[in-house]
Amino acid sequence: FQPNYYFNAAGNTVLSSVVYRMIAPTTIDINSVKADWEQPFKKGTLGFGGKTAFVKTDNDFQRYDVYGGADHLDRNRSNIFNYKENINAGYVNYNRAFKGFAIQAGLRVENTVSKGTSNGEKQSGSGYVGYTESFKRNYTGLFPSAAITYNKKPANQFSLTYSRRIDRPNYQDLNPFEFKLDEYTFQRGNINL
Repeated sequence: FQPNYYFNAAGNTVLSSVVYRMIAPTTIDINSVKADWEQPFKKGTLGFGGKTAFVKTDNDFQRYDVYGGADHLDRNRSNIFNYKENINAGYVNYNRAFKGFAIQAGLRVENTVSKGTSNGEKQSGSGYVGYTESFKRNYTGLFPSAAITYNKKPANQFSLTYSRRIDRPNYQDLNPFEFKLDEYTFQRGNINL
């Protein structure tokens, strides 16, 4: 519920008001399967595994203008955003300890297939016209890692590490629909995140 009241300079008379309510139910389903395996290999440990994840989100953003205590759907500022994502990843990792130091090296490969669809309506003349904006992405990334750990004493360790990682955006941050958070602030997602 977002009430906005505008007063005169003295602050004692309401000049205008804009009152609205936003209802945004969201359903997020995440299903994943993961398998890992480790075994001794050439005086060290070899590990490998994989993971598959399926994500489905449904966002129903509804904005209502409030007049006289009654809610009226603002079809220009309401939107449904559906997003599906499938991530498949596999990795291999090797660890080995030597006298006084240890090494680790690994590589993960990850493929992501995603699709987002934004549905809404815009006013056109005396009626409304539906629109759909959608995007599809399919990309593969390599994520290497390596570390060297020097054990000077049991209580002192020095490590040098490298890893490439991915930071995924929130699903709502992908929605290209522009919606107002308040009278002076709006948000719009970027499908290229």
